[in-house]
Amino acid sequence: MSAEEQSSMQTPEVELPPPPTVESPTLPAPAPAADVQVQPPQSPPTTTAPPPPRRESTVWRGTKLAFGGCVVLPVLLTIGFVGCLALFAGGGGEGGSGSGESKERKAQHAAVDIGQPVHVGEVTWTVANARQVSEIREKGLGQFGQTKRGNFVIVDFNFTNNSSEAVTLDSASLSLIDSSGNKSEVDPDFSSYVPANKDIFLENVNPDVSRQGEVIFTVASGASGFKLQVGDTNMFSGKNGYVDLGF
Repeated sequence: MSAEEQSSMQTPEVELPPPPTVESPTLPAPAPAADVQVQPPQSPPTTTAPPPPRRESTVWRGTKLAFGGCVVLPVLLTIGFVGCLALFAGGGGEGGSGSGESKERKAQHAAVDIGQPVHVGEVTWTVANARQVSEIREKGLGQFGQTKRGNFVIVDFNFTNNSSEAVTLDSASLSLIDSSGNKSEVDPDFSSYVPANKDIFLENVNPDVSRQGEVIFTVASGASGFKLQVGDTNMFSGKNGYVDLGF
């Protein structure tokens, strides 16, 4: 093929259309930012701890206790003093006498006469006879018995045990009181001057049994107004009765 044929067979020029224009999408305008007030960061609240309790010193505490004692003690003493005054005043005003007699002396006014029984606790005393002598003589020794002179009161009595148990009769259960309030006890040295069948002290007396006894008291010269105090055989009872001996 010749060169002319090759040139005539060249590819015709074709005009190509321009490339399409791509428009960028229209985006909405951004909305204006809202006015937001940003609070500055706050520090956490601080809590103030209460101060620790104040402790009192030992000296101050002791001072307060001592001061309180000094105040309270006089008050208690005053109350006690007033109570004692009221007690004495009440005791002196019994029966309107105001004489301040002891309970023992008041009980003597209720003394029974000779021959009348006196019930004390669970025992009974009955004075059978009482006399005042200036001479006593030992019993059971005949002409060899000694004689004592002085001022004596001899009391014969009956004793009955009303309890359910045996009791031991003791001379401490009997006392002699004169008009001046002087109290005499049974003289143990005079037991040999009492008949043997009436010397019953420190002997057991069974229940519902009665015994006869005798006691001798040494008294002052000129003493009178005697009353016999009889007591319970139980030393813890504190019960007593009284018999007016009549002289």
